[in-house]
Amino acid sequence: MNKSKPSVLASLIVATLTTGASAGDFVGVTSTTHLGGEGVKTFTDACNDTFSFTARMCTSTEILSATPWPELPIGSSWVRPVYQPADNGNGTIAMDASGVGYIPGGTSCSGWRTSSPGDFGLSIDEVGRFAPRGCEVARSVACCLAGTPPSVSGLPGWAAGALATMLGGVAVLYFANRAVLR
Repeated sequence: MNKSKPSVLASLIVATLTTGASAGDFVGVTSTTHLGGEGVKTFTDACNDTFSFTARMCTSTEILSATPWPELPIGSSWVRPVYQPADNGNGTIAMDASGVGYIPGGTSCSGWRTSSPGDFGLSIDEVGRFAPRGCEVARSVACCLAGTPPSVSGLPGWAAGALATMLGGVAVLYFANRAVLR
């Protein structure tokens, strides 16, 4: 056999494993609680620790589109607002996609950087009610699967492809005959 050209007899085994969740899916809330001012990186790390390295803080629009919903514990969880312009009769204001309007003190704990009383962050409770709640109270974080896979630099092409496919919700493992690929 000529090893300088790939052989058409190369063995390729493809195994598919459906994980049941895909990018943007609401998968649940963190097992830990956090003050509103701890920041998005802390929230993302908590989602990673609770679910997988592809989970991050959900946006309100992802939760509004969720089906089915995961079981949620009693209490409320932080959600990243998605602002949309709305006319309140006196001009245009910023309103979250959930219908929660902008309030003094904000709906993102001033960019998720303050845990002071009087500042507010968007949250959702166990039955799906959105509300601004005090940043000084520790809450879990609503987590969704990320839509963009992390960098896979340094991995062989087949491994990078398999990882990228797994992050989309389907795990595909490629095994090729090494002698044919040389």
